[in-house]
Amino acid sequence: MRSKNESILDVIVSKHRIVVSSDLYNWIIKFGSANVNDKVFSKNAHSWYFTDIESMLTYLYRILLRLKLRSLELTDIIDAINSAKQDVIEIGIAIDTKLGVQYGCK
Repeated sequence: MRSKNESILDVIVSKHRIVVSSDLYNWIIKFGSANVNDKVFSKNAHSWYFTDIESMLTYLYRILLRLKLRSLELTDIIDAINSAKQDVIEIGIAIDTKLGVQYGCK
């Protein structure tokens, strides 16, 4: 069993650091600047808590979509959607690989 809030995934996307961890009941996302050390990141990062992985990945997609959207031109919107979708897919695969998450798990 993992210790409390042990990091499952730590990635840098678009100059932002995303750390995914979990405790007994929640999936936790910490989101902040990639240009700071661990102590400052832990203190200043935004944290969100989710009861299931689907909600967590959906919210993460919304965050990444906002980060990648440069303008409201059609090509920029399509590029942002595809890029955010690919990032969330890669994060989901990394979590699955590390934890062996199975279909239906929370």
